[in-house]
Amino acid sequence: MTDEIHLIAIQSACRELLARYALVLDLKDWGKLESVFAINAVFKRTDMAALIGLPQIQGYFEALETKRYNAGENHLTCHYVTTVSIDVVGKGSAIGEAYVLVFRNRAHAEGLPCVLPIRPEILIEYHDQFTQTDIGWRIVAHEARHIFRSTSFREPFDRDEEARVLAGLHCRS
Repeated sequence: MTDEIHLIAIQSACRELLARYALVLDLKDWGKLESVFAINAVFKRTDMAALIGLPQIQGYFEALETKRYNAGENHLTCHYVTTVSIDVVGKGSAIGEAYVLVFRNRAHAEGLPCVLPIRPEILIEYHDQFTQTDIGWRIVAHEARHIFRSTSFREPFDRDEEARVLAGLHCRS
């Protein structure tokens, strides 16, 4: 019984990390990424070079938010974590897969309710490796693969912008 309770506790902690990550993304609270990712985490996203370490991951999201703000794209997002499967693979180690539906509303006004999009803009498949650290469970490797994109989906960066942002991040770390 103790082993089963331990397994359920680990699975619950890993699911909580995924939920916290979705909230960080939606609230744009980049400082809280440290409560999700290990300091040496690897972050991969469809069509993007890997980011290594929490400073690069946080820097990427900050640069993305700055770009959107400067372009007048203060859109609302909602990451809806659906199917989640977590497997414990060793002492202090687990892996997981999850599906995430992303809804975006580009026309919302700050602080005002907006119309719910009819369908999600993206279906993402997360592949994660979790590790237990001295300060709790953290994601040590995260890969987000875009499975479906709506016709309204637009990449956050074009290739030139992405190259400049990633070059800047690699210089800072």
